[in-house]
Amino acid sequence: MLTVNQIAKQLSISRGTVVNLIKAGSIKAIKVGEQYRIHEDKFNQFVTACEYNPKKTNADSETLTI
Repeated sequence: MLTVNQIAKQLSISRGTVVNLIKAGSIKAIKVGEQYRIHEDKFNQFVTACEYNPKKTNADSETLTI
């Protein structure tokens, strides 16, 4: 299980941002007392869902002839 601080460090974001992502439901977590814990699988799912994969367009495949 990961802590909010560990997630914040891995993503290079603030602890508050991680808590906001948890409260918004973007990162699934459990609450133990006053602290959140995130299972590594749930964190990996979040990261995968956020991956940016631009689609190749026709303009990308065209070559410029001079």
